[in-house]
Amino acid sequence: NNAARLSEIFAGIRNSRIDLSNALLVPPTYNQAPQMIREDIFRVQGFFQIRPISLSFDLYYQWEQGMWKLVGIDLQPVEMSTGTPAER
Repeated sequence: NNAARLSEIFAGIRNSRIDLSNALLVPPTYNQAPQMIREDIFRVQGFFQIRPISLSFDLYYQWEQGMWKLVGIDLQPVEMSTGTPAER
């Protein structure tokens, strides 16, 4: 993907004005252990709790020319629940 295509892909997150810089300060929480999907494809899933939302991620890396390269990414803002279930 070129810069214009990436800008289009991530327009929703940009338009939501989420401060992604907080993700640098908060360690990720992984939904499950990273896994090998194929011999050359590695998948990592989880989220960052960057209040007032969580930012979920699903990343795919491919082993190519002696290094892991990011080949797939899904980022989704998710509303964080507040209070206990009885309070909602």
